[in-house]
Amino acid sequence: MKDRPLQTVKAFLQRQAPIEGPMLLGYSGGYDSKALLYILLACRESIPFVLHIAHVDHGWRKESKEEVLSIQEEAKHLSLPVHLHCIDSQRFASGNAELIAREERLAFFQKVYKQIGARALVLAHQKEDLSETVLKRVLEGPSLLSLKGMETISTLDGMTLWRPLLSCRKKELMCFLESKHLPAFHDLTNEDPKYLRARMRTQIFPFLEKSFGKSFGDNLVCLAEEAGSLDSYMAERIQRIERCVERGVLGALVDFTKVDPIHPFECKCFLKKFLFKEGISFSREILERMTRALIEREGNISIAYKGSTLCSLDRGILFITSHLPTPPSEQPLLTSTSVCNGWKWNFLVEEESSEPQNAQWRALFLTGKAVFYLPKGEFFLSSKLLEEKNKKNILEVLQEKKVPAFMRRCFPFVIDNKTLAYEFLSGVSRKKDAAEDCLKVVVTIERMNEL
Repeated sequence: MKDRPLQTVKAFLQRQAPIEGPMLLGYSGGYDSKALLYILLACRESIPFVLHIAHVDHGWRKESKEEVLSIQEEAKHLSLPVHLHCIDSQRFASGNAELIAREERLAFFQKVYKQIGARALVLAHQKEDLSETVLKRVLEGPSLLSLKGMETISTLDGMTLWRPLLSCRKKELMCFLESKHLPAFHDLTNEDPKYLRARMRTQIFPFLEKSFGKSFGDNLVCLAEEAGSLDSYMAERIQRIERCVERGVLGALVDFTKVDPIHPFECKCFLKKFLFKEGISFSREILERMTRALIEREGNISIAYKGSTLCSLDRGILFITSHLPTPPSEQPLLTSTSVCNGWKWNFLVEEESSEPQNAQWRALFLTGKAVFYLPKGEFFLSSKLLEEKNKKNILEVLQEKKVPAFMRRCFPFVIDNKTLAYEFLSGVSRKKDAAEDCLKVVVTIERMNEL
């Protein structure tokens, strides 16, 4: 039993070799991290790597100051670089102490990680820690995929995380320490019921194991493994949707119509991942609503997020936009530049004899550019149509061309004597004779700055 943790970590490191760049060990001096430190040192005899240790003093116990000095002496004896951080006690006055401590640790680890150019941050979480994490997530009510809990290799905030002890029990680590006569710090806060983790270890888990049997924790680990397999499978499945992501001047769009058929679970998994990357977090109810709307190709649905961020769903296409443009005020259609609500509109009007295909809404969304042709004459830009006949006709055209409803307020009409001459989103323009000289109009829009 005492040798299994060493064999486990050694096999893990052999799979990662050659290890280029220092390994940074998160080191509390407690039983788990103490065992991992000396296991790593033993592995270093056959697998070359550089090791740094990082310790955070939470200041919760009187003994913590003495422990910092002890760790400094230990690092000196082992000829290891040590990085220390003490959390200001005032930080804990603002809320959840466990959450604040975790944020402080990660911020410090990330700082040191970047300073030394680390290959990985190595943490001493073991099997019981994984069981606790899975149970906590089950009771918090997350998605199935998040039940995978901690992984042996993962990434967080630009850091690679290694947890080589996840398959080892705490009892095995204790046996290793005893065999090497290595003392470790005993942190009484791990048994203080005012902390959730301590309650889980001292009250909740013992009760559940007594009620369901000693294999209860192992069952949770199996659940995490199944969730991890499902997560890997879904990551492969949603790649076909990720290939449908397009980004442009107005924002991002995802055309789900290109990936039919699509299962609702697959759609929801993609949405969670994609929206998270976009900095958007919706409730489970909203995600269910978005999934249903995309699958059933519903139209004209807009969901506002913080600030001016807007999620729009229109006939199987998802749009993510922020600070959409508004049309410039009514003015003659001439070569000019207008600025309106943080957007610059550039108009270039010149004589031309050839005529390419008119651009439509997708090109405008992605490129912010439209090129169209009109017969020679005087034209005006207007944000509205004055004649009821025009309104009815253009609405039918917009429906036929499947123009997203949210974009219809973003672009002006080109009119001549109250009559529609050109509509940007559908590309509909006034007919002209083939031999007739015409005006070539080039319109570009660009965001002036990030608002």
